[in-house]
Amino acid sequence: SPQQAADLAGRIDLKKLNLDAKDLGALDVGEGQSVLVFVDPQCPRCNHLLALVGEADLAKRYRFRLIPLPVLGESSTDIALRLACLAQTAGNGVAAATLLDHSDPPKAEPPCGQATIQRAVVSALLLGITGVPYLIAPDGRMHQGEPNDLAAWLAGGAP
Repeated sequence: SPQQAADLAGRIDLKKLNLDAKDLGALDVGEGQSVLVFVDPQCPRCNHLLALVGEADLAKRYRFRLIPLPVLGESSTDIALRLACLAQTAGNGVAAATLLDHSDPPKAEPPCGQATIQRAVVSALLLGITGVPYLIAPDGRMHQGEPNDLAAWLAGGAP
């Protein structure tokens, strides 16, 4: 039916694309079904969404795979590179906590973090991501911007 076609057109199968969020520098928060969340560390809407991600109830049901995507200029690129380097050197959990706390990650010496950020940027372009935050639900539904009700959207409800 036309409605079924529209529903399928709004989904993406990451397994068929062989796209591993870890290769994109995903910083993991929570456990459960994976939700990809592309964010710019300096994006105000992203930071509001990150506060929701840190809520215990959602983090018990979902594994948020936060992918820093520098779209807001040179400063964002610097922070994303430092987060990617921090994940490589100190671990994913430390980098995720730094992103959620809006802490200043330690300086990174090139080429640390560069390949990860390059993969994230190229993948975002291939996926047609034009803005952040950008979410991909466990069932492949995609959403640009912050959903009105994150929990309801994740459960398959309206944006």
